[in-house]
Amino acid sequence: VVLLAGCTAADGGGEAAGVTDTSSTGPSEMAFGDAPELADAARTNPRHFPPMLEPEEPPGQMPRLEVSSDGGVQPGTVTFTTYTTPRMTEDMPYFPSFLVELDKESGELTKAQQMLTAATMFQPEPGDRYSYNIVDREGEAGAGIEVTHYVTDDELNILAKYDLDDLEGGDADLHDFELLDDGNAMLLAYRKREVDLSEFGGPSDGAVWDTVIAERTPDGETVWEWDGAEHMDLADVPDPVAEAEFVESPPSGAADYAHPNSLEIADDGDVLVSIRHYDCTLRIDRDSGDVVWAFGGPNCAQNDFEISGDPFGGPSHQHDASLTDDGTLLIFDNGNLRTGDEQVSRVVEYEIDEEAMTAELVWSYDDDRYTPIMGSAERLENGNTLIGWGQLTDPAISEVTPDGEEVLTVSLPDGQLVYRAYQGATR
Repeated sequence: VVLLAGCTAADGGGEAAGVTDTSSTGPSEMAFGDAPELADAARTNPRHFPPMLEPEEPPGQMPRLEVSSDGGVQPGTVTFTTYTTPRMTEDMPYFPSFLVELDKESGELTKAQQMLTAATMFQPEPGDRYSYNIVDREGEAGAGIEVTHYVTDDELNILAKYDLDDLEGGDADLHDFELLDDGNAMLLAYRKREVDLSEFGGPSDGAVWDTVIAERTPDGETVWEWDGAEHMDLADVPDPVAEAEFVESPPSGAADYAHPNSLEIADDGDVLVSIRHYDCTLRIDRDSGDVVWAFGGPNCAQNDFEISGDPFGGPSHQHDASLTDDGTLLIFDNGNLRTGDEQVSRVVEYEIDEEAMTAELVWSYDDDRYTPIMGSAERLENGNTLIGWGQLTDPAISEVTPDGEEVLTVSLPDGQLVYRAYQGATR
């Protein structure tokens, strides 16, 4: 059974429920892996099922969504993808995922599209466009390599695609995609490099995944590239990460020592990148490639800021670092390297002074939730914050006011993942 629970605001507030009920084959009933020819096709050509615009019913295999909304939301839609894990392995070569757009006030499904393999981002773009990515082949240790990013029109017809198939030693990663005004795009990538890890307790014939950021044209030309190997020191990796990646990784594998997971282009052209396994967010000068500053919590060895007002001293294993219109730094703080009662996930906002090199925590939200992977935070025009809770399923998505009141929740069945949630257009 697939249920889409829609809620409408009565007289501009309060909660009312309307439910659409359709019957279909649920994900738990599907016989994955029993069609090798389909699996092979999925690996080489991820299939785009026909998009559904303003559907009266959800796609047949789409998981149940429960939506609760009231009059305090930022009007418009919310876009996200939902998929299950594992994504692509030899034993489980394909798994369905869905692009989803919901009207936040009515709870009605406005767009949906099914994919055979994992799609991890579905975001609105300027000019009534959208973008999303598909994982063509699952990578190692969280690195989703052989990823294709697509840009579409308002009806999800593909206009352009971006990949990094010609990147020697690596390929595009799933974690972020930034479409630029001139039609170029910024992509994250992983590149494998052989490294002697014996000084860190690992194998002498080890290997690591380096961070690469590349600007690509629609024609597939790389016009700017940043190589993390030139700017990041393996000795700065926090001890828990070094133990897990350098020591426990087999010699045949590669250590995912950096794990970049978000990109943003600042107004002056600088590149903001979250490096999860360093517990650091870096601001990179677009012209020189130099690191302007590093921001992070107690495990960020490169941290340049004196942080105040934060009981945890800064974020840990963060996702989705962005600069708000007010110039503050907004981050989804997973909290992985904290322990005990401090291991909570939260959205944190810091006022940054780049001259005094100070950072003050000015807002946070957590509600005692913890998700070890994924997560997103977006500051909306009305001051609310849209939160994607990653591995959490209840809620998978929240919108909260500056006072911490939840005015939107979207819940999913256990086993489903929402990598990020985005504010869509007002229609």
